This record gives sequence, structure tokens and C-alpha cells, in this order.
Amino acid sequence: MLHCTPTIALRTNLFFDGYFKEALTSGIIAIERPNNEVTSLFYQVNQDPVEKATNGHLVTYKVEQKIWLNFASDYGEV
Repeated sequence: MLHCTPTIALRTNLFFDGYFKEALTSGIIAIERPNNEVTSLFYQVNQDPVEKATNGHLVTYKVEQKIWLNFASDYGEV
């Protein structure tokens, strides 16, 4: 159930990466795909989490669909 839609997959990824507050309260916005990415969806998080090791903001996430499951990962800037 945690990977059935792209937004739930993104919230699951945020939650298991340790960003509990952002996973539960952030707004998620779909953005346009870069030209070379045809099979992936891209989303931005309103309350972007800050990575503690590099002090970088995790703004953009890439969601890939494999069969009927969706998997989110940090993408960087689009």
C-alpha cells in the first residue's frame, strides 16, 4: 500500500529517510519532466527537508513506476 501512488511513495520515502514532519505535513507539487526523462514523474516538496550531512535542501524527487509500484528517490535540482 505504501507504493500504490506517486505521492504516497514520496511521503513514504521522506518518512523512512527520517523526515517525519515533512512526510506528514508537506505539500507535494508535480513539475514538468526534463526532456530526456520520459518514464519518470518529478515532484517538489513545499517544506523541503535539509540533509544534515551536507546541509543541502532536498527539493526535487523522482518517482519511477515499476509494474504497479512507485518508488521515489531524491533527484536534486531540475
